[in-house]
Amino acid sequence: MFTAPFKPSPSVSWYLINDASALKGKTLGNNVELSELVLSRMMMTIRDTVRNAKGQQVLRTLKDKRLLCSEPEMKAHLAELMVRQEGLCAITRLPLHVDGQEDLDYDMLASVDRIDSNGHYEPKNVQLVCRFVNFWKCSQENGKFMELLDKVVSNSLQPQA
Repeated sequence: MFTAPFKPSPSVSWYLINDASALKGKTLGNNVELSELVLSRMMMTIRDTVRNAKGQQVLRTLKDKRLLCSEPEMKAHLAELMVRQEGLCAITRLPLHVDGQEDLDYDMLASVDRIDSNGHYEPKNVQLVCRFVNFWKCSQENGKFMELLDKVVSNSLQPQA
């Protein structure tokens, strides 16, 4: 079972779940539900990214990405972020989805994003975002990405000729 070394805010319900089937039909919303499965998937993604991005040349030069803390420290930080962000994407504020939920939309899965895309994986440089946001953001800096999103939103609200 997952345990966290912190106390969530009273406004957020915290469920300790060790069975993905318990997540069926749930989104995070106001009832933040985390399971070991969700945190393990996010940590596996960080491990794979770090392992496969050491500045080597393939057809292009990949960024050098490192995990600058222990895996248990990062895992605890991700759990804390999920509570602090109230189960919402740090950029769009859309509800994050979790592995195993019945109406799972893979584009909405909780995904670990490096705030400074040139930086490494460390607690002060990560946020939880929707998977599609992480793909769209790619290597953009947070500020520039937000500026581009604002342009898209403001343009989409204008009447079409």
